[in-house]
Amino acid sequence: MDLAQFTKEWASSSGSERASFQHFLLDLCDVLGVARPAKPTGDPTKDHYTFEHDAKMPLEGGAVSLGRMDLYKQGCFILEAKQGSNQGDKKPGIGRRETPAWTIAMRDACGQALQYAQTLDAPPPFIVVCDVGYCFDLYAVFDGSLQYRPFPDAQHYRVHLADLGKHLDLFRALFTEPLALDPARRYERVTREVAEKLAELARDLEAAGHAPENVATFLMRWTGFPTNRVQTFVTDRSRLGGQAGLAPGRDTTDAGCIGPSVCDTDRAWMATSEGWFPCSARVEHPRTRCAASNPART
Repeated sequence: MDLAQFTKEWASSSGSERASFQHFLLDLCDVLGVARPAKPTGDPTKDHYTFEHDAKMPLEGGAVSLGRMDLYKQGCFILEAKQGSNQGDKKPGIGRRETPAWTIAMRDACGQALQYAQTLDAPPPFIVVCDVGYCFDLYAVFDGSLQYRPFPDAQHYRVHLADLGKHLDLFRALFTEPLALDPARRYERVTREVAEKLAELARDLEAAGHAPENVATFLMRWTGFPTNRVQTFVTDRSRLGGQAGLAPGRDTTDAGCIGPSVCDTDRAWMATSEGWFPCSARVEHPRTRCAASNPART
């Protein structure tokens, strides 16, 4: 089944999630190209990726309530499936979509999944609440604290079925490598990549005959930028697409600022990526179109 067929077939679904959610998720696995869940064995120590995974929830007085996770994948996610309905559908499911009642039901499903997570020795990084044929709500925590938060943030945690094609890599990672979605890990990788590029640039500049002290000062001016702004630029450069680069040789050092203007960080990194070095510590380099001028200032 391809994405177009999957979207078309399931967009019109309605009714009880028990009658359809497993088929929906099996089709989703096929679209993503990931393994389907295994048949449950009844042994929680062996059922690492199954539908209807047991969750034993302790009650007062030592009693135990047995719940079932709609879909569980160890180290990846707990998924709770619901199904709302559109206006005019005969079966309302958990409520008419995008109404207050439906919103409450979706949040309650997240709370239900959180209760299941509390029964596990190693809770997974993600909770997914799925309205079959309509949307997926994503919640994540990467430190094992059970403090799940909307992922990636409160404005973008809901992925509608109609937009699934834009998020295929995200969903594949949910099933295969969810920790790769941890922003802290991405930032660490990006920081390492930036450091490698700066080291390469330093070698090239010194090989071109620039004094090591000038090269060092030049690079220190760049590394003085706020780290989170550098990470944001590298991990989400697309948001800068359409902005103009700086003119060659332009000095972006503002009066009262130490080093290149912090308020100009985004445009400065944009300029660097296109071959400019927008700071007063200019040095000539084959990768740039900057003219050599003043030596680096401290």
